Amino acid sequence: MRRLAFLGEGRAGADYLDVLARPEVMRESAEAIFEYLAREGSFDVLELEGMAEDSPSLPIIARHFGAGTSFKQRIAPSDVCPLLELEVSWEEVLKRSKRATNYKRRYNYSASWRVSSGA
Repeated sequence: MRRLAFLGEGRAGADYLDVLARPEVMRESAEAIFEYLAREGSFDVLELEGMAEDSPSLPIIARHFGAGTSFKQRIAPSDVCPLLELEVSWEEVLKRSKRATNYKRRYNYSASWRVSSGA
């Protein structure tokens, strides 16, 4: 089965995956990508997990793959991305932390980055 998905979904645990483009060309980029995929049909399953519910790509995907097309689609809610509001900047949090705790935070952040980037 030929499955297309976003890089970073699955084990990497990335949130809010979407088309990667500069904000000023996001819609045009998404339109070009999804129009091409719909026209070529070079996949069996297009599984786009981790998108934000207000993603600008969603209406474009619906237009190319939704009702009135030859594709079957299913949109299902998924995980909720936790959000923590900080009263100070991240740099200030690190400054206030103990050196060992600070090291662990930075290590965990960089380890997560290595896993999600494929390095």
